[in-house]
Amino acid sequence: MPFQFSPQEIRQAFDKTLHVFYERLSRVHTGRVTPSLVDTISVAYQGFEMKLMELASIHAEEPRTLVIEPWDKTGITDIEKALLSRLGASPQIQGDKIYLTFPSLTQETREKITREIKGLAEEERIRIRQIREDFWEKIKEAEADKEVTQDDKFRFKDQLQKIVDEYNEKIEEMVEKKIESLR
Repeated sequence: MPFQFSPQEIRQAFDKTLHVFYERLSRVHTGRVTPSLVDTISVAYQGFEMKLMELASIHAEEPRTLVIEPWDKTGITDIEKALLSRLGASPQIQGDKIYLTFPSLTQETREKITREIKGLAEEERIRIRQIREDFWEKIKEAEADKEVTQDDKFRFKDQLQKIVDEYNEKIEEMVEKKIESLR
């Protein structure tokens, strides 16, 4: 079967990794709390490890406060233990709810979070480069197998690089937006 250069296939691979990057970014605390900050925290509950979102409803009550309401009220202390061991906020149990208030961000904390966000972005750029290299290897193999000409190989390489540049710009836009939310 002759080699087919598929920008759609490349974009699909990049879209998958960009979605994971978006999910990772959403878990970075930037001053305004969202349930995604805690929903994947593992909780030891009745002998099983479960995600917090499987055990409770989570919503933001104020810009810095999350309310966690366990569906099974007997699991409230297990959830509290998990939150205490993993966050920089202290949970307060009031009745059958847990209130989780996050501290205001200091300049030092903002700088630390900015470094974290930029580190996540660099990891994402590395993933994009790895995907690019995988596709580039396929193109070179197709040339070696005489399925494409050398001119086609370099034309495909240019198209591939344009797509990579496009996705690197998307990463940068996401990073800038997240860092802007720190202010």
